[in-house]
Amino acid sequence: MRNSKNIVITLLVLAPLIFLAQSPKKYFAAGEKFEETKNYKEAIENYSKALDLDPKFEKAYTSRAVCYEKQNMKAEAIDDYKKAIAFSPKEKTYYYNAGRLLADLKKYADADQMLRKALERDNGYTEAIETEVAVLLQLKDYTYGLVVTKMGLDEKKTATSYYNHAVMLDSLKNYVEAEKFYKSSKYYDS
Repeated sequence: MRNSKNIVITLLVLAPLIFLAQSPKKYFAAGEKFEETKNYKEAIENYSKALDLDPKFEKAYTSRAVCYEKQNMKAEAIDDYKKAIAFSPKEKTYYYNAGRLLADLKKYADADQMLRKALERDNGYTEAIETEVAVLLQLKDYTYGLVVTKMGLDEKKTATSYYNHAVMLDSLKNYVEAEKFYKSSKYYDS
């Protein structure tokens, strides 16, 4: 009799813990379903509930960030990508996405910091290179822009990579070299 009381008490104590352990995953799964049907508001709500129960649920941050972005809530998306970075500081896409969104908000200095970190993790990351080139042109940082456009050329020789390099050279008043790269850009498909 005493053993059965202990078992019942143990089950009563453990049942809420088991329920809570499953809840973040259930809310996350519900968020994914809402996201699939493009009901981003409900998806955000469910990802948020998952995060309330498990603040270390990295995938919930990145999934919610995507939904925030779909709702044009870029500042919130940036915050979630930054939170995800705390869990996976080597993940280049988190830095890239935060940097890309910061550039959209015209926060070029902050965008530059994030994009540099993305490129530190992968200097051949084409999307990050292209976004960083646009940011550096806004910041008028043509010297580092040459470094970045060289990364682009090293990764893949395209009309865009040649053109971007030419623009940086031109901005630095190196017109002779710039002309060579402008001409080369004509021979590559982008």
